[in-house]
Formats: sequence, C-alpha cells, structure tokens
Amino acid sequence: MGKSPAIPSLVKKKVFQECASTCAFCGEEDVAALEIHHVKSREEGGSSTYPNLILVCANCHSRITSGQITAVEVAKKKFMLMQHRLRPQPAQGGTTSVTVNDTVNSGIIAGNLTIKGAPRPKLMPTAGSIATDLARRNYILHLIKRYIEFKSADKTQGKFRPVIYNTIEKEFGATWDAVPLDRFEDLAAYLKSRIDKTIVGKRNARLNYKNYSGFEDPRWQGGAEK
Repeated sequence: MGKSPAIPSLVKKKVFQECASTCAFCGEEDVAALEIHHVKSREEGGSSTYPNLILVCANCHSRITSGQITAVEVAKKKFMLMQHRLRPQPAQGGTTSVTVNDTVNSGIIAGNLTIKGAPRPKLMPTAGSIATDLARRNYILHLIKRYIEFKSADKTQGKFRPVIYNTIEKEFGATWDAVPLDRFEDLAAYLKSRIDKTIVGKRNARLNYKNYSGFEDPRWQGGAEK
C-alpha cells in the first residue's frame, strides 16, 4: 500500500487556527502533543481536506482510535467548530433555517440557532496530581514523547498509533497528568521500562547511548521542557 499523501501546509494551518492551537476535546496546548485526525478515516475514503480534519492531542487521538471518543462525537465536535461558517437563509412558514456548507455533515437545519463565541473553559488540574508540579509534569511528558519517538521508529511495527496514554490510564487508573504525585517515581520507572524495551532503546543500550535524561537534570528542576 502506498504512503498516504501529506496534508497541505495551508490546510494544516487552517485546522490549527480553527482550534486556536489547542486540542478540540481537552484543550491541551502543548504543540508537540497535537495531531491532526481524519473525521472520516482515509481507509473509508476520507480526504485530507479542511472539513474532514480536526486538531486533537495524542491522548485524545488514542481515545478516538480506541473508541472511547466515538466517531459521532468527533463529527459533532467538528460541526460545532465550523459553525462560524453557517449561513442563515429565509425559510417558508416563518421558521429559521440554516444551510451548512463545506462541512462533514452538509444539509439544512431548521429551528432556532444560537452561536456564542465564549472561550473554551480551562480545566483546573486535579489537586495533588502530577499536573500540579510543573517539573514533574514536564519530565513525564519528556518520557512519553521519547517513547512515542522510539516506538514510531520501529519499522517492524507497521502503522504506529500512540496508545501509551491508554496503557498508562489502565496501569495507574488515571490519565498521565492526573496520576498522584506520590506515584511519580512509579510512573517514571514504568515509562523508562517501556522505552528501554523498544528496538531503538535496546540498540542505544548496546551502544551505551542514553535513552532519556534523569529527573535530577537541572533543566527539569527549573520546570523547563525539552
């Protein structure tokens, strides 16, 4: 099977602008964790055009892939994001109709429609969780990104999907950033083990290369992410 065509840069820009460079579902703002998802998959004939693309973080992308976020929810979210493109048209009988153009779900919607431009609310991190400690949050994110980088480089695995977010949730009973601070060492050790077991990780071990930095590295103590 040939390689899927790349999404044009202008289309990518439009998708990022639509969500203000945040995940459409959870509001994640880390650009490095953001990915573009096809509302209708390419395997089902979905195109790489703006109406069929939505911006999500790797965590939510994995939840979509696993079915925790349904295809209906994804399509509804994209529709809502594109509401600013709705064009009111007069309808018979005194009702209000709206024609939806250039969207995944084209058609006519009759009745009342209220569109508000209120900003997406930001969720506060769970008290006592890794998300409340910037240095530890960034270090765990560093390990997650390193695992995804190494795993995606494993050519024997075929098409790679970053399901590490789901495996963390199953292992620790919470999303990675909601894991309690007192389990930080356990989560870090778990991720290091997963990294070390990748083909790239094993190769690095043979060559005496480091797979990841330690939490004692000064950059993490300052809360900086690399």
